[in-house]
Amino acid sequence: LSVCATSSHDMDPLRMQCPDDPAPAECRDILRQYLDTASMLAIFPLQDWLSLDEHLRRADRSTERINQPADPNHHWRFRLHIPLERLNDPVGQNLLNEMKVLVSLTGRRVCELLT
Repeated sequence: LSVCATSSHDMDPLRMQCPDDPAPAECRDILRQYLDTASMLAIFPLQDWLSLDEHLRRADRSTERINQPADPNHHWRFRLHIPLERLNDPVGQNLLNEMKVLVSLTGRRVCELLT
């Protein structure tokens, strides 16, 4: 009975955990590895999912960090840089479909938000 996660609100997001900014394909491979674990739940911050698409990820990966506990001036500063409606356009729909495929390929259930 375990949970796996790429990061949390107090950690570097996926793209910042790598020495060089990983390409979308590399991020996909990393997420796939997490999804392939035996953990009951796999939880990923939205910015880790957005890393799968060049058009949706932030240009500066350092701005994806939600919180830096050691910095009193950087608490909960992350804001989604795209309107949620962007997920309804063709680029957003491609990301949602890719998320569904990754989750399905690993035998996990797709949550209601993605169906």
